[in-house]
Amino acid sequence: MTTLAVWQKLNVTAFLTSGIVGVTPGLLGAPYEDAAGNTYHALAIQPMIVLAADAGTIQTIYQRTMRRGVRLSRYIDDMFRTGHDEANRATVKRARPEEMKVVGLALREDKKVVDKVTAGARCTRSRSRRPFRGARAPSRCRRQASGRSRGSRTKRPGGEAVGSVWGESEASP
Repeated sequence: MTTLAVWQKLNVTAFLTSGIVGVTPGLLGAPYEDAAGNTYHALAIQPMIVLAADAGTIQTIYQRTMRRGVRLSRYIDDMFRTGHDEANRATVKRARPEEMKVVGLALREDKKVVDKVTAGARCTRSRSRRPFRGARAPSRCRRQASGRSRGSRTKRPGGEAVGSVWGESEASP
């Protein structure tokens, strides 16, 4: 697996997020409306944490989710070579779980479960010095930026966490 291009990382994250939104009733809020009366699609009511991991860690996270029976969205490397949804499904159907080269996955589960299965993943880098304007950065990301050790991680309302992790090759920084 090679390092994912920026467009691939964004594409994988979007596809994975759609999987979570599609199976989670109540995750979307109300549509937005501006001062001129234009309406816009509803957005998720809960923040989503996007983490990154090298190829080995993403496979470990995938194996942890499978052992625990955690429902997830996953994107495998072979899906980049298909052209439509039906072909993606056929590609996954042919792959044995232990042979899948997972490049990204997303899950929504109890916070403690998400914390355990995503251990080893890191917060995505931001070029901004303050990437979480108007909101408090997730504790996992604050500790990573400050070099402090890991303790309990991001707490979400209702005790649930939403995570999206995409993988990179071992050669990635």
